[in-house]
Amino acid sequence: MKTPGISAGAALAVALFSMPASAQGTNRNIVKHINVHQSDLDLRDPSGAATMLARLEQAATKACGGKPLSGTSWNNELAEAKTREHRRCKAAAIDAATLQLGTPLVRAAWLATAKATRHAAKTR
Repeated sequence: MKTPGISAGAALAVALFSMPASAQGTNRNIVKHINVHQSDLDLRDPSGAATMLARLEQAATKACGGKPLSGTSWNNELAEAKTREHRRCKAAAIDAATLQLGTPLVRAAWLATAKATRHAAKTR
């Protein structure tokens, strides 16, 4: 059985995060929305929830500019900074999308990841 919800799927919104989410309040600058297809999934089933989380992670990677390239010896610091920012962007986007989706199993699957734990620690 499929979960009723947003007809086109969950919307993943990516915001610019220059400070912790707790300090930003509700004034976030959304820069990109991506619809994530969900109508073929039963989000009340652990398998469906896991598939949805994987789709959200793929969409977040794309929305946050794709995976950053590895640095060379002369720009490792810049490459590391871009990688950190990409990880923060993805975690914030997935966190927001799982809240918006409102499906307990998808949210629980996200919260069980180390990425969610690191994101939560940085936004406190």
